[in-house]
Amino acid sequence: MQLKRLLTTLGLLFSLIVIPSAVTALTETVSPKETHQAEDYKTIHAKELKEWIDSGKHMVLIDARPKKFEEGVVIKGAKFLPFDSDDAKIIHTLPSKDAVIVVYCASIKCPASGKLAHKLTSMGYKHVYKYPEGIEDWMDKDYPLDNVVPGKQ
Repeated sequence: MQLKRLLTTLGLLFSLIVIPSAVTALTETVSPKETHQAEDYKTIHAKELKEWIDSGKHMVLIDARPKKFEEGVVIKGAKFLPFDSDDAKIIHTLPSKDAVIVVYCASIKCPASGKLAHKLTSMGYKHVYKYPEGIEDWMDKDYPLDNVVPGKQ
């Protein structure tokens, strides 16, 4: 009987100590994209982005893929700015924090555009959009592309 009471007490202590710390650890590992997307940046999709490009809307289009995935093809008018660029490179590429900026990467599965969009908003850029479907979707729709020499932009 005493053994049963001891095991019950240990079980309660375990649940009071270990479970709250596990929940805290889990909530601390949630990515910024998951917790801040709604307040950080907006989402744009292919049709609207193409309309913006066709109408000549003033914006900066950014390919956020990492350098190792730089294939020499970007959405028409885009610049490469890898998601892990340092602040100096970002400020050099995007000097105006009031500019409309659209970031994309390879596909819906690629996290680079979300990471860069979040970083831009945290640096004070005000009009940041993410095109989540990325260049794969753009190419599937046969929308215009530019060829660039990798590493030369």
